[in-house]
Amino acid sequence: MKIRLLITASLLLVLACGGMTAPPATTAGEKDKITKGYSEDEYLMGVGLGQSEPEAKNRAKAELSRIFESRIKSETLDMMRSVLEASGAEQFEQSVESKVRVESDVELKGVEIARVVKEKSMYKALAVLDRAKANSEWRRRISEIDSQADGHMSTYRSSATTLGRYRALRTVSDLWVEREIFASRINVLGFKAPPAPFDAGMVFKQIPVVRADMPVLIDIRSDYSDVIRDSVGEELGKRGFVMTFEASEAAVIVDGTIIVEPVDIEHPQWKYARATASLSVIDAESGLSVSDISEARRTAHVSASEATEQSVRKLSPLVVDAIVKAIDK
Repeated sequence: MKIRLLITASLLLVLACGGMTAPPATTAGEKDKITKGYSEDEYLMGVGLGQSEPEAKNRAKAELSRIFESRIKSETLDMMRSVLEASGAEQFEQSVESKVRVESDVELKGVEIARVVKEKSMYKALAVLDRAKANSEWRRRISEIDSQADGHMSTYRSSATTLGRYRALRTVSDLWVEREIFASRINVLGFKAPPAPFDAGMVFKQIPVVRADMPVLIDIRSDYSDVIRDSVGEELGKRGFVMTFEASEAAVIVDGTIIVEPVDIEHPQWKYARATASLSVIDAESGLSVSDISEARRTAHVSASEATEQSVRKLSPLVVDAIVKAIDK
């Protein structure tokens, strides 16, 4: 019995000591004291504790952002899912969600440290966000985004090439994601965000339609051109692009060379090879190059021929990503 009591006492002592390195959560009473004079109607607030003033300030800002941004993500994703489902473009949901998470994880600007107090060995900080100021700033940003989107929608309607229309729509879709992050922030603040001046559902519905009408020709010259064409074509196909073998049918041409060379590295067992791609993505309907691609990949194998082929195969995903980025830009 005495042994059990000693063990229990020891565990309690360890837990008590551990609490000194990780400050406990702020209680409602503690929060009321430091937030005195700041109205919930006018400010969003977060309180942080730390063993130093900088630590307390950082925790206060992090707490405010954590609570706020979690609500932003939830509201924005719910709204976007409804738009995507209504447009019949559910296949874009994953990429849109990824953009939402990236945009909403950006540091929340406008947060200020309103007060810092020291209580014994601990510091306590109050972070605030002025609702009215934030609302004004985010409305300004939405206005800028809407102006950009309007310009790209005009490009979509007037572009003489399929690639030009496609890129315009992709840009508008990215701007819409950014816009809705700010709109959700405004809504969470308690205000009403302005409606979008364009139909996002139409944009997402048209993207796969235009893409299906934009055949891509892979014209890469290499000793391994068949391997490259098959692997690059297969990956582009998985991403929804239509491939063609006829230049007269192509809306996009990927032109250039992939050179494979042995790498002079002395090793008793391994042979090394490097594959280097020098490519251009061309708008076939205008004849203009829209992007240049330069990628390289080195691999090793026990045989020189296998090292060479593997370098080509491992280069292909890099080439595909670069092509998609160039087309979508």
